Amino acid sequence: ACATHTLSHMLVDMPSNRKAHPSGLWAGLPWFFQQWSRDELVSLYALMLEGNYHASKKILLNYL
Repeated sequence: ACATHTLSHMLVDMPSNRKAHPSGLWAGLPWFFQQWSRDELVSLYALMLEGNYHASKKILLNYL
């Protein structure tokens, strides 16, 4: 339950016109606010297990 809670709070949804920080997952809250491809892509499986297919698809399409 704690891992699910943390995962949901690291998910950010920015408007599509913001190229500096697209939608994705922060890599290391609260110490730094960056999006790392490795951390995001590994976390996609956890998002899909939680049923958050829309966020998983959006993150994956950002990298494609």
